[in-house]
Amino acid sequence: MIKKWFTVVSWEQGIALLHCDRKNSCNTCNLHSNCDVCEFNQRFLATECLLKVPIHQPLKPGQYVELSIAAGRLLRFATLIYIIPLLGTLTGGVLIQYWLEDDTFSMLGALFGGIVSFLLIKRLVKYLDNQSRYQLSILQIESYPTVIQSHTTKFH
Repeated sequence: MIKKWFTVVSWEQGIALLHCDRKNSCNTCNLHSNCDVCEFNQRFLATECLLKVPIHQPLKPGQYVELSIAAGRLLRFATLIYIIPLLGTLTGGVLIQYWLEDDTFSMLGALFGGIVSFLLIKRLVKYLDNQSRYQLSILQIESYPTVIQSHTTKFH
């Protein structure tokens, strides 16, 4: 199970805006000052993320919320998002190459296969988004003096 603490930025009408900092491994590297990858990461990649989560309990900015998702579920989503479009691209290119034996049309077939697989994934993710087994779980909400247990919820 993958767990992460988020800080509440705001809460309005049952929707909490949560903030978390992404860890940057470049900060602990010995080559930090001479590395081009580190420079690229600092300039172009976001180091923070915002997430909207429906939480019916009123929250105040600054409170902490611990969310979790099963590692297997995260792996299934990663497979859907990365592997299926790759397979669609390869299948489209190979089929057109087999039928027409032309590299130009093969590239167009690969592009078509990639686009179709992305559209398919978009529809499939919307379907899976409504299933409770693929939702984030709120493990606990850290109020200032106490800890309150909560339930499974849907994220956006």
